[in-house]
Parts: sequence; C-alpha cells; structure tokens
Amino acid sequence: MNYFIFVIALFVAVYGGLHFYVYRKLRVVFSGHRRSVIVTIVILGCLIFVVEIFTHGNVSAFFLAPLTWLTFIWMGCVFLFFVISAPLDIVQMIFGRLRNITITGILASPRRTWLVMAAVVMVGAYGYAAARQINIEHVVLKSPKIIKPIRIVQIADLHLGLMSEERHIQRIVDEINALEPDIIVSTGDLVDMQMDDLRGLLNQMQRLYARQGKFAVYGNHEVLAGIDTARDFTEHAGFVLLSGSGITINSALNIAGVDDPAVKRRLQQSGPDEAALLKQFDNGLFTLQLKHQPVVESASIGRFDLQLSGHIHGGQIFPFGLLTWAFYRIPVGLSLAGDAGWIYVSRGTGTWGPPMRVLAPPEITLIDLKPERVNE
Repeated sequence: MNYFIFVIALFVAVYGGLHFYVYRKLRVVFSGHRRSVIVTIVILGCLIFVVEIFTHGNVSAFFLAPLTWLTFIWMGCVFLFFVISAPLDIVQMIFGRLRNITITGILASPRRTWLVMAAVVMVGAYGYAAARQINIEHVVLKSPKIIKPIRIVQIADLHLGLMSEERHIQRIVDEINALEPDIIVSTGDLVDMQMDDLRGLLNQMQRLYARQGKFAVYGNHEVLAGIDTARDFTEHAGFVLLSGSGITINSALNIAGVDDPAVKRRLQQSGPDEAALLKQFDNGLFTLQLKHQPVVESASIGRFDLQLSGHIHGGQIFPFGLLTWAFYRIPVGLSLAGDAGWIYVSRGTGTWGPPMRVLAPPEITLIDLKPERVNE
C-alpha cells in the first residue's frame, strides 16, 4: 500500500506540475479568459483519475472509451508542450539580457506560445501516425546449443484495451503470421485497464499461430486490468502463462518466465527465486528467459542465453528514453548480459497512455536462433 501511495503522490506532483506550467503559459495568450483556462485545464487534468477509477468494468466501455481517448491525448499534448516550451525558456534565461535581439522578443511574447501550440499539434499528429506503424526488428543469434534453426517472435507492451483499434491489431497479427514463427512470446503488458467487450481483440489474438506454441508472462499493467481477468484473456488467446515457471520444448529449447514485481506485490507473494528457476533448466539446451522489466539479476548471469524484456517502450515519447536509460542502464535492442548471454529490450508493440510515439517507433521482434558451426 505504501508503494501504491508513493506512486500516486509522485504522479500527482509531476503531472500537476506540468499542468501548472501549461496554465502559466496559456494565461498569457488567453489573458481575458483566465478563469476559463483554469477550469478547462483542471478538468482535463483530472480526467485521468476518473478513467483510472472506472477501469474495472464499473462503467460501460461505450461511455468510457471516448473519455479515455480525450484524457490520454490531452496527457500527450501537455507533455509535448512542456518538452518543446521548456528549452525555449532556458534559452530566454540565458539570453535574457539581450532583449533587443529578435529571437528573444519572440521567446518572451504570446507569439511564442502560439508557435509552441502549433508545434504540439504537428508533433502530436506525427506521433499518432508513428504509433500505428508496424516495424519488424530482425535479430539473428548463433549458438552451439542450437541444433536446428528456431524462429521466435516477441510482442511486448501491446496494452490491449479501450484504446486498441481492432483493424490495427489485425494488421499486427497478419504481419506476425506471415513470419511463420515457431514460437510466439509476450513479455508482459499484453492487456491494460478496462477489458470488457474486447471480443474482437481476443479473436484477433487467437489467430496468432506458432508451430510450437505461444507463451507469456505478466507485466505490471496486468495488475491494473486485474490478475484474474488478465489470466482469462491471455489463456483464451492461446498463450501458456509462465509465471515463475518454465518449459522445455521438443528437447531443443528451454523457456523460463518471470512476472513483473507488481504481480507479487498485488498477490502478496514472496515471488520466485529467478536464479533457482533457471537452475532447473541446466540441461545444456539454449535457455530463453521472458522477463517484463529489463533488469538482469547478477545471480542469473550465465544461467540464461537470451533474456527478452520490454516495459520501457523505448521511452515512447522523446525524451523519456533518456530517463528510462538512466534508470535501467540497459539500452534498447540487443546487448550483452554480463559476461555470458544476451538481453534484448523491445521498444514495445503498442502504446500506453498517449496514443503517440515520437522517436521511439513500435516494433515486432523477429529472432532467428541458428546453429553455430565449429568451423565458422
């Protein structure tokens, strides 16, 4: 509970601060309508809490869906406004003594705010279009533990929910099936928030086909959706949940799964010992670990050959990627995990919150595991 309160308090402080900043800027432009500006910003800013309260089937999706779209588009616009405007403030502070220079006059005038708002619209439109792209990231790894080629497709952070468009999900499924994977894995946040009336999305996920099966672990947003609801959706979609467990496929590949820590906090469980789980698969086969957060445990190094993670969305909207890198210190894409094994961090297949991606395009990850011959 203390963790939950801390997260809410931090969010309120940051999100509230952004809104205060936007208000201070907009009141210069709409100087004769300050009360209207205040009311509008407060209402739009508070909508996110209304959405969060009604994310467990309390209100029909018919009414909640447009509210959700409005809330998160506004969230994206507020963040973009700050990202674009704040650097100009810094420039103004640096050149504050040179008020006779034209650019300084622009920075200090209402014209500047209008320009920022225009930039927000353009960047937001670009981000919306970019979020609906389908990009295939192809990774080839060779290992002496692989006897026959194995093709794996990773989806991450799809966040199926009220804001998911069935036509877009259909395109994603078609692209994945066209890759003819042996295995499909979901590394968490497959679903998100309110999940009633998602039959169309479930039908699409059921169409995903892999010759040797589909496997998944929980992310932190499965907790928001409700563990039981998320489990039902994931299993009905045809995924085998590997929550602190693993499986050996055709005596060729081990797959171990570790859920997001938010799951054990919600269920008040001690959680699996990751290293002990991996030790169970010390059988000489290639070991694939599915883990939502891009964190490599020191005790696990050398016990897995490839860890697949997501969670950070590549930042989703620049410059969040710089913040996620500073926190996790593991780059997006493929990198070494200690002195043995690899980790691949996906930028994510969907979006959370604002339906936008800026300099962090979505991805479907195609991983080809191939034999490594002695003479190569």
